[in-house]
Amino acid sequence: MQENGILQFDTESYIAHYTKKETFLEYILPTMSIKIGNLENLNDLHERSLDWLDTETLGHKYDLGSNQLFDRLRKMVRKRLRVLCCAGYRGSRGSGLDNTAFCRPRMWAQYGEESKGVCLVFDKEVLANAIDEYGKLELIEKKKMKYCSFLHDVNNGVSIVSTELNDLLTDGNEASVLKSIDKNYNLKHTYFMKHEDWEGEHEFRFLGWLTSEGKDAEDEDVFINIKDALKAVVLGHDFPLSAYSSVLRELKTPVWQINYSMNRYEARHFPTDKIDTK
Repeated sequence: MQENGILQFDTESYIAHYTKKETFLEYILPTMSIKIGNLENLNDLHERSLDWLDTETLGHKYDLGSNQLFDRLRKMVRKRLRVLCCAGYRGSRGSGLDNTAFCRPRMWAQYGEESKGVCLVFDKEVLANAIDEYGKLELIEKKKMKYCSFLHDVNNGVSIVSTELNDLLTDGNEASVLKSIDKNYNLKHTYFMKHEDWEGEHEFRFLGWLTSEGKDAEDEDVFINIKDALKAVVLGHDFPLSAYSSVLRELKTPVWQINYSMNRYEARHFPTDKIDTK
């Protein structure tokens, strides 16, 4: 594979996930799996807030019991909804690497540990199949994010009648909760529409619902096998290659390292059986 062969991944078929060096070396690489986190891990206050979920009390009277149940419901939703965020293809914009999903300067700075981290390139359909095969996660949607100026003008919402809360919070009714909060495809709208300030990420997202039964299952970690979906590993410009070359040699996946020189980005390719640090 030639040094510039990394550009073969600059198409609609591939997505990129930026992460820290420690996360890659200690968690992803040893298990060849990636964690799909819950809403508590999102960095957008709009998405974390659950302001779209409300309750109706009969007679509109204050009901302490109903409010406590509603707090439990919100906690359940926040933990059972699972999200994997990636950078998506944004179309041909010249020949520079900095136009690709795996070489975006701000993404390296914000999510790639200031270029000391790693970017994982996935075949998005193979990754979607791996999520389906997990067995305990219902994939609600996978698609590109949309962006707009006034989220409060376009957002949907869901209101749960207080008398339904007891039934919804009974163990084994997790599927009913999902049905109730996704009225009129609310989730597909709410979690695939962001403020335009995020538009530069060109995000591609997977949204799922944890189906494991029981309250204790809400804290269950979800790790998806990425062995088949992972097509390239891209190291940041400041990734300490000399310290981890032996570990990277064990990879069956092509490895590149981003290099910034003479006002342009380049990608140096390392055959995994011949990685050196010179």
